[in-house]
Amino acid sequence: MEQGDSAPLLHLLQQHGFRVVYRTRRPGRTQEVFPFDRLGLTEATCRFLSARAPQGLYLHQVEGITRSRRGADVGVTTRTASGKTLVFQAVALEHRARDPRARILAVYPLKALAREQEARWRQAFQAAGLDPATVARIDGDTHAAERLQQLRRATVLLATPDILHAWLVPNVGDNTVWSFLTALRLVVVDEVHVYTGVFGSNAAMLFRRLEHLCALGERRYHYLAASATVRDPRQHFRALFGRPFDVIDDAFDTSGQQEVDLVLVETSPTEDLMSRLSAFLAGIVRSTDHRFIAFVDSRKQTELLATIIKRERAGARGGDAGGEASGDGILDDGGDGTGSLGAVEPSPDRRKGRRSQEWTALDVLPYRAGLEEVDRALIEQRLATGNLRGIISTSALELGIDVPHLDVGVLVGVPHSATSLQQRMGRIGRHGPGTVIIVNNRDFNSEMVFRHPETILNLPPAESALYLENPRIQYIHAMCLARPGGEHDQAAVRAGCTEDGAGFSSPVDWPEGFLELCRRERVGETPPNLQPMKVEAGDAPHTVFPLRDVDAQFHIELHVGWEREDLGSISHGQLMREAYPGAIYYYLTQPYRVTQVHRTRRVVKVRREHRHYTTRPLGPVSIVRPYLQPGEVYRAKRWGELVLLETQVQIQEKVEGYRERRGSTEVTERYPLPLEKGYFRQPAFTRYYYTTGVVLFHPGLQDDVELTRLAQRIYDAFLLILPFERQDIHYAAGQLGGTPPRPLYSGARFIAIYDQTYGSLRLSGRLAEPEVVHQVLAKAAESVDVSGGLSRASAAWLEEARRLVETHVPVDVLELLAPEAAPTQDPSDDHVVEVILPGSVGLDAMRNHEEFFVEAVVFNAVAGTLCYRGRHTSTPAGDPTLITLVPVTNLVPIPGESRLGLYNLMDGTITPRSSS
Repeated sequence: MEQGDSAPLLHLLQQHGFRVVYRTRRPGRTQEVFPFDRLGLTEATCRFLSARAPQGLYLHQVEGITRSRRGADVGVTTRTASGKTLVFQAVALEHRARDPRARILAVYPLKALAREQEARWRQAFQAAGLDPATVARIDGDTHAAERLQQLRRATVLLATPDILHAWLVPNVGDNTVWSFLTALRLVVVDEVHVYTGVFGSNAAMLFRRLEHLCALGERRYHYLAASATVRDPRQHFRALFGRPFDVIDDAFDTSGQQEVDLVLVETSPTEDLMSRLSAFLAGIVRSTDHRFIAFVDSRKQTELLATIIKRERAGARGGDAGGEASGDGILDDGGDGTGSLGAVEPSPDRRKGRRSQEWTALDVLPYRAGLEEVDRALIEQRLATGNLRGIISTSALELGIDVPHLDVGVLVGVPHSATSLQQRMGRIGRHGPGTVIIVNNRDFNSEMVFRHPETILNLPPAESALYLENPRIQYIHAMCLARPGGEHDQAAVRAGCTEDGAGFSSPVDWPEGFLELCRRERVGETPPNLQPMKVEAGDAPHTVFPLRDVDAQFHIELHVGWEREDLGSISHGQLMREAYPGAIYYYLTQPYRVTQVHRTRRVVKVRREHRHYTTRPLGPVSIVRPYLQPGEVYRAKRWGELVLLETQVQIQEKVEGYRERRGSTEVTERYPLPLEKGYFRQPAFTRYYYTTGVVLFHPGLQDDVELTRLAQRIYDAFLLILPFERQDIHYAAGQLGGTPPRPLYSGARFIAIYDQTYGSLRLSGRLAEPEVVHQVLAKAAESVDVSGGLSRASAAWLEEARRLVETHVPVDVLELLAPEAAPTQDPSDDHVVEVILPGSVGLDAMRNHEEFFVEAVVFNAVAGTLCYRGRHTSTPAGDPTLITLVPVTNLVPIPGESRLGLYNLMDGTITPRSSS
C-alpha cells in the first residue's frame, strides 16, 4: 500500500481529534510454490488442485497433505489467509476418492464460518468431479426433521461443536448417526486457537466422547486441524484432542501476503473516546467509500457504539433521533467470548417482527454472541454481499470468515495477544491492501504498549487455557456419556457389546477422575456437590448445559400482552454486568428495561424502552473468602514477609443498584427498586460460586494502601505477561476473618487474583509460579511511571513486593498452614452433626446458592432428616406462612461469616464452635 492511500483516513482521524502516535507497515511477501504432481494423489484430487492452485502448492500445504495421508494427526498453525482450507479439502477429497464409503466431519466454532465454508466445500467437490450435493451442513438453525436427511447424504458434514454436543452424539443409537460415525475417517477442526477457557475445556471432553463412541464401533479416525499461533501449539493440540500431533508452523509457510498500513492513534485523556470514535466511524460511512470493521471487547460496547452511530447518522439526515444518547460508561464492562446458541430453534415469526424491520435498514450494525439466530444470519448475509458499510464486533468475527469488502479495521484498545492482533488484522487486506487503526482506549494494556509503540508486532501469543479437571465440566460430560441409557449405552447396543451395567472402561485419554465419575453416575452415586447439576439437567444434560459455559444460560424474553419475543441468551457472569434488575439491555441497537430475573427458570424478562438511556451497575462488588484449611490450599510460598497462597475460594458478586445516564444527567437507583422500576425487592442482587485463586498477604497492605487498585494493577500485569481471556480471570481485595492458620494473622488484608469459572480452570494459579510472579510484580511496578493512578503508598508497596521476590529465594510454607489442634467433638460420636447456628446465614446449594437465614435447627420426622427452619433472601420477611424447611445437607456455610456449632441428635442441644 502506498503511504498516500491512507491519507483520507488520516485526515478524517485528525478532524475528529485523533493524533497519530506511530505508523508502520506490515510488508507484502512474494509467494513460493511447489508442484503437486509427485505427491501420488488420485486423479480427482489432482483435478481439484489444478483448478484451485494451478501454479502449485505452498510448502506448508505440501507438508500438511503428505503427513495427513500417512495417517498422522496434523495441526497447521500458519498465518491467517495462508491457504489452510485447501489442505483440509485436498485430504478429504483423497479419502473420498480412495474409499467412497469414507465420511468426513468438518468442525467450525461458529455457524457463520460453517455457512461460509459450505459453499467452498461444494466448489471443491465440483472441481474434483465429485457430487457437490454430498456436502451437507447442520447447526442449530437446521430443523430437527431435516438433520437426519442431511446426515444420510453427507460425505462431508459441516457442523459446530454445539450441534455435535446437543444433537449428533446424544443420538448415536439412531441408524443414520451410527452409520456415519462408524464410517468416519477424518475429522477436520478449524480455528483451534479459540478452543480455550470453558468452551475449549468442554470441547476437549466432547472430542473425547466422539472418539469413545467410534472406538466402541472399532473405528478410528485421524485429525487435521488448523490454528492461529498460540504459545506451545503442540501442547494445546495434545490437551484438546488427547493425542500427539505433528505441527506445521510458520517455518513452512511460503504463501504471499498483502501490505497493511498499521496506525496507532489516541485522543486526549480528557476527551470522551466513544463520542470521538463514533463520529469518526460515521465519517467513514458519510465521506469515503471504505467499509470497516471495528473490534471492541464487550457485548455492551458493540450495541452502544452502533446505537450512537445510528443516531448520529439519523441526525445528519435530519431524521428523528428521539431521546438521549451518550458514550459514557460504555467502557466499564469486561470482555466476552465467541459464542453461539447451539441447538436452539428460532421462531419463524421472528422474521416478520417489527424489530427486524427497524434494524435491517441500518448500514452499521453490531455483531456479538447471544444474538437470535435469525438476526445473526441476516447480518452475516449483508456482510457477505457488501450491503453493510460497517460492523461493530466482539472477538466473534476474529475468525476466518472471508469478508472481501472490508478494507479498514479499527481496533479499540490493543489486543492482549499476538494471536488476537493477527486475527483482527487478518480481516483486512485479504484481497488487497488495507489499513488497520489501533486506538488507545487508556486501559492498562494499551498504555503499556503505546509507551513503546514499536513493540506492537511483538505481543506474546495467546496462552492455552484448558483445564479438564474442573469437576463441573467433567460431570456435564459424565452425565451425557455414562448415565444409564446415555451415549455409551446406545453405542454399546449398536456395536453388540455386552458388559456389566455398572462397568465403564474406555481406550480414550481421559483426564484424571473422569472414569470414576462415570462409574458413579452409572450406579446413581452422584457426589453431593454435583447433585444440583443432576437435578437441573434431568434427562437432557446435553441441552441444559451448553459448551460455552458451565452453567445453564439465561434467556432474554420480551413480553407484550400474551406474545413473547426472544432476545438471545446470556451467561450468569454477563447477567451480573448487563442484565441485572432495572438495567437497560441493548439488543441490535434497541434498548430494553430488565423488569424481572427468574434464577430458577433462567429467564430475564424485559420491556421496551423508548429512550436510549444507558445503565451501569453499582458493582458487581466481588467479595473473596479464601479457604485456608489443609487440603484446600494447593501451593504456599513466602518471599520474606510476602506470602502467596493458591487456594480454594468462595466468590460473592453483589450488585446494589445502578447508575442511569440520561443525556447529561446521571441518576442513581438503589435496591430494592420502586414497583414502577421493576419487581426486585431485595437489598442486593447476588451471585455465589466456588473457584480457585491466588491470594497475596503482606504486613504493608494496611489502610494507607489502595488495596483494590493494587489488585487491579497486578491483574492487568498478569494478563500482559500471560494473555488469558479477561472474562476468565478477575481480581478483588479483602480481609481475613476468624482465626487464620500460621503464618497469617487475624484481620490480615489481602489481594486476590481468581478464576471466574465455577469450579475453576486453574488459570490464576500460574501467578503462583516464582518466575511468573516476579515478571508480574516487575511489570506492575514499571506501570506506575506509565499510567499513574496509584497513591505514593501503593506505588511504594509495589516496589517493595517486587524487591522481595527479586532478592529472596521462595520458601514453601504449605506445612505451616496446618492449624493448631482445637478441642472438637469426638469423631466417634455419630450422634453429633455440624450445623449453622440460628441467627446466621448459609447458602442453599439446591437454589443456585441463594442466601438462607437460619432461625432454628429442627428434626423433621416426616422427612426423617435434620433441617434448618428459616427463609431465603428472596422471601419477604414478616410473613410466617413463608417459613421454609431446608435439609441441613443442602446448606453450605459462608467462610468467615457463617457461625457454626455441633447439634446433638440425642437431646437437641447446640454447642457453638470457635470462629471458622
